[in-house]
Amino acid sequence: MVGDGSRKMDRLSREYFDIALRRNPVLATSLRVHRYDHLLPDLSREAFLEDIRISEKFLRLFEGLDKNALTFDRRIDRDLAIHERFCPHGSSVA
Repeated sequence: MVGDGSRKMDRLSREYFDIALRRNPVLATSLRVHRYDHLLPDLSREAFLEDIRISEKFLRLFEGLDKNALTFDRRIDRDLAIHERFCPHGSSVA
């Protein structure tokens, strides 16, 4: 049974994924998500700084999830989101 914590994790993951694809439409297209095909990536300094702010926000949100309220699989997803996505590369949305 999926508990409230796992539902929060699922919503947070979907929100992050949607934002990442919208901000990087080339990545979206490469993943065969075509709802952003009409967009071009914003390569400005401001967009880069916004990507960092978004990554920092989601890092805090993923870290704030109570691991004990997550299913085993969602705990792994949470840890991967934190350690693989945010830590090694200095943060970037996509």
